[in-house]
Amino acid sequence: MDSVANFTTYLTTDITWFIISIILLIYHIICRIIDTYSRHQYLGGYKKDRSRRSGRRRHHGHQGYREQRKHPTSKHSNRSIPKPDQHGITEYLTNMYKGAHLHSHFSGYVPSHDIIDMVASAGWQFKNGELSAGPRHDDPKEVHTYVDSIYAGNRHDVFKKIGNLLFNCIKTPAMYGKYLQLIRDQMKKENISHLELRLRLGSVDGWSIEEELATINSFADELRADGMSIVIIPQMSKANDPNKVDKYFKNLCDIITTAPKLREIVRGCDIVGNEDTGN
Repeated sequence: MDSVANFTTYLTTDITWFIISIILLIYHIICRIIDTYSRHQYLGGYKKDRSRRSGRRRHHGHQGYREQRKHPTSKHSNRSIPKPDQHGITEYLTNMYKGAHLHSHFSGYVPSHDIIDMVASAGWQFKNGELSAGPRHDDPKEVHTYVDSIYAGNRHDVFKKIGNLLFNCIKTPAMYGKYLQLIRDQMKKENISHLELRLRLGSVDGWSIEEELATINSFADELRADGMSIVIIPQMSKANDPNKVDKYFKNLCDIITTAPKLREIVRGCDIVGNEDTGN
């Protein structure tokens, strides 16, 4: 009797699993059918859409089709779809609080036109791509005329000439403080509380690294009074002689060691790779 009972149990179990397998197989077949049907419907509609577009191209020509695509219409109305308000988006993103702006280069943070306006309003002029030693004119248009002449020249030289021009502007002692004020104005305009600047110290004409750091430190104190802050990352490129790079950073470490307060603004160093060699 026990053997008959066990056989009945095994038989019942086998039949149960067989039924379950059949049900799963049927379910799988149904899913495949639905999937195939869906793909067919999608591709069929896609092909019809492509044929309609091809027909429009044949009817209007490629140029007419492009013109038609420039002014799309809504599926549910005959009115043109409005374009996004680019000015409003830009204004919103500009005014939005951002907290901090990291890895910003000293000579590139302020828009170039603001730097040119600064030089023009100060009554200075350019000579061979450098600022003159003192005021030489009363017409601000002279500066803009000079810049326009650079843009009108060989386009391959524009970037280098304009870059050198702006660098000479902000690295002139008489303009350095004015440029720092432009940085503060730009921070307020972008609604930024903290700024990290990367620059090569000691490149201001006639200034030592200590003098430049002292000027930046005073500027940092002014920012704190306005609820803002700034730190700098001194840098030098590997394109320079290795001994010069080593001497530069060792000198900087010695200065910070003797003036601990400078550690509040000098927060690291950046050895820039040589783009020509990939090192």
